[in-house]
Amino acid sequence: MAEGRFIHTGNLVLDLVLQLRALPERGGDVVATSTTAHAGGAFNAMAAAARQGVSVTYAGALGTGPNATILEHEVADESIALAQARVSGNDSGFVVVMVDGEGERTFVTSRGAEVDLRPDELASIPVAHDDIVLVSGYTLVGPGCDALMRWLGMLHPAVAVVFDPGPLVEEIDHSVLDRVIARSTWITCNEREARMLTGLESSADAAAALVRRSVGQGAVVRMGAEGCRVCLAGSDSRGAADGPGVESRATSSVLHIAGFAVRPIDTNGAGDAHTGVFIACLLQGMQPPDALQRANAAAAISVTRSGPATCPSPAEIDALLARHAFA
Repeated sequence: MAEGRFIHTGNLVLDLVLQLRALPERGGDVVATSTTAHAGGAFNAMAAAARQGVSVTYAGALGTGPNATILEHEVADESIALAQARVSGNDSGFVVVMVDGEGERTFVTSRGAEVDLRPDELASIPVAHDDIVLVSGYTLVGPGCDALMRWLGMLHPAVAVVFDPGPLVEEIDHSVLDRVIARSTWITCNEREARMLTGLESSADAAAALVRRSVGQGAVVRMGAEGCRVCLAGSDSRGAADGPGVESRATSSVLHIAGFAVRPIDTNGAGDAHTGVFIACLLQGMQPPDALQRANAAAAISVTRSGPATCPSPAEIDALLARHAFA
């Protein structure tokens, strides 16, 4: 097992997942073909990392109530440690996840105790130099943003921070966004989020531009079945365009890490599976390209399964990589 821990500061919520043939029109109504309730939000990336054999700690807030009880049991089942005391008098929030017939998902979120971050609670969490902290954009648009930002400022510079802006990236205050990106060791996002962060259409240019805005090791742009592009900090990357407010910084050429073509059933949680496995592999000492290859494989397998936390085991990832190696 790796020495460092994966510490997640995001929102642990309950996912109410409704499978639909198609989303209703405005003012319309549809009947779900199935409905399930699972731990979601921060849980997806944490479970993905835990299944790879690394130690995982949830640094966010967990409430008290029926939602929180389900979350507590599922967190325990994945051997994820809780770093904070439970928030009394407030249940954890939930997300209505509507998955259409093509596997695309649409979210509606109701906030709860997970946004009740407190500076004293966060400050009491021990963080070692070899830990990796994941910051989610969801936390940066809620009431807990100020407490989280103060805590990030207290972390030792040696502690790696991974930033996943998420779909609410446009709602994050620009000054907060700039500070988090500047502190990030790694930035990981999908193509839509990369365009919003940089104003650039090319995923390669967006990855290079994000690295220029940070002092970290690299930026990853996830591209679904096409895999991902990664820009590693280092030598010059001439020709990559900069977005608004991007400072000049030397970076390496952008690498394309190939993906895996599969028939998606449910894309909910695929990005979290990718991020969780990537972080776990970094904790285990893998080089970023190798870690991203495994993350691509994990995300590909996850979309062939229904549910928000469908990340595969290391053996399942090995099997997919082996099949493609001999194809």
